Amino acid sequence: MNILHNWDTISKYSRCINYHSFKKFPLEFARYMFMLDESERIESPSTDMYKTRKLYGKQLKEATNLKIILPIYSQQYLKYIIATVKENNSKIQIITSRNIYEAIKESTLGNDIKKYRNNGNIRIFVTEEDVHEIFLTITDKGSSISFFYKDDTYDDTTFFWKEKFKSKKKC
Repeated sequence: MNILHNWDTISKYSRCINYHSFKKFPLEFARYMFMLDESERIESPSTDMYKTRKLYGKQLKEATNLKIILPIYSQQYLKYIIATVKENNSKIQIITSRNIYEAIKESTLGNDIKKYRNNGNIRIFVTEEDVHEIFLTITDKGSSISFFYKDDTYDDTTFFWKEKFKSKKKC
């Protein structure tokens, strides 16, 4: 049933999927395509290019437990993540690549990250290989996912948000 359900989800978003790259997409993640099901596709219009970024930050405001696959370095997204820790005393797990981690450490937010790592609020898992081409955030309030274009640039204009994340049984 999961295979059929996942096929429906892929068909529903086929236009979006055709524009994005999945060459580094973790195959084991394919089992979880249901995360897109019943999610809201949020796009930034040309009149508000930062709509998706702002909504991402807004969605994190109430979260207290987050798991993030972070395939990019973005000061704006890091500010949202750190604000969540500051305001909610959140617990965050981040998976990222060595090059992104080094950029984070050297950034103006590096000291905040170090402080919250030492406090036990942030755990960072670093891979030596590039992280998969998905920006995935799972929180106790919902989940979001966004992708990369086929030219390896991050698509900051579209993401999927699912407010009521419910795990489904795995076959």
